[in-house]
Amino acid sequence: MPTDNNVSTNRPWWARLRRGERELFPFIVLALTCAMLVAFVAYATFRLRVTYELQTALARMQAERASLLEANRREHQAVSERLDELERVLFGDVLVKIAAQLKAAKPPMTAVQVWQRNRDRELRDRLTRLEEWRLALEAKK
Repeated sequence: MPTDNNVSTNRPWWARLRRGERELFPFIVLALTCAMLVAFVAYATFRLRVTYELQTALARMQAERASLLEANRREHQAVSERLDELERVLFGDVLVKIAAQLKAAKPPMTAVQVWQRNRDRELRDRLTRLEEWRLALEAKK
């Protein structure tokens, strides 16, 4: 039987790896490493795209929310102004009359309140007379 070294190269690569012939092993490791690197780059690119899409969607939703809040505020203000106008039209005269009646209708003063009012008036009069007397003395000097 001829022992030719070229005969072993005709076998598939997995058969050669089992026999201890390791000339293809570095190429397989290199191919697997490159495949893993390509897979990692593809996954990173995919995650970046997803993150960018989420950020743009979030920015769009925030802008939409801000515009909706502004529209809601304007609508609320318009409704409030309309209700105030309706209240003035419907109840304006009545409210003015009620306010005037409440201002005019003061409860009668109690005896203590009358005494305090008279005491305050008397003290003001005394202070006024004393001030006039002081000014008269200064004018004579």
